[in-house]
Amino acid sequence: MPYRVIDVNRKEYLDSIAQIGDAKSRGFADQALRWWDRHYSWNAGGSVILTDDTGEHLCYLFYKIDRYYEYLTIHNILTPLCHRRHGYALMLLQWVFELAVHSHVRRFKAVCVPQSLDFYLSLGFCYWGLTSTRDYYCNLPVPAEGLDGLREMVDSASAETLAGTALQSIHDRVADNDAALNTDQQNLHDAGLAKLQGAYMQTELIACMEEAEEKNSAR
Repeated sequence: MPYRVIDVNRKEYLDSIAQIGDAKSRGFADQALRWWDRHYSWNAGGSVILTDDTGEHLCYLFYKIDRYYEYLTIHNILTPLCHRRHGYALMLLQWVFELAVHSHVRRFKAVCVPQSLDFYLSLGFCYWGLTSTRDYYCNLPVPAEGLDGLREMVDSASAETLAGTALQSIHDRVADNDAALNTDQQNLHDAGLAKLQGAYMQTELIACMEEAEEKNSAR
């Protein structure tokens, strides 16, 4: 069955999510709408839907590529409950990574909620630490082969290479956010660490920062 990705404006998105039947998926779609309203213009693009050959809407993605082609930022991806477990989110992610490669975008970043770790871990994502909202922060080079090359890149490259010139900004984004967690947050984080293991690179990030500071002080 052929699929295609279509750009949608605000009205088209609203018309689409009005057809979502389950309350949880609809609530997430509404939340994504409000977030996009606050931060971006709908006229600037970045809101897309995966459709099949019948025109049915299967999965939604919000992303941005900055004007300097420095970053692809993956903001929200949603598959309504009735369309899950068919690989639609994977198709959209492969599409947006192909777009980033074609556009010569250098890096990508994404924030992952604890409940989605299994999915992104299966694709090869790794994380430097927690954001201020206690979600997991990914900031990596765009693989030359797109999403399909992500796991090999992460497995073969050093933490220093993966962080690159973004080292300081990555550190600033996650520094000390795992401190002073309440009991529920700590339990959730412990469960996340058990899943991630080597894909959680906070220790490597700290080592890279210390090495950079030593080099700077030696100059």
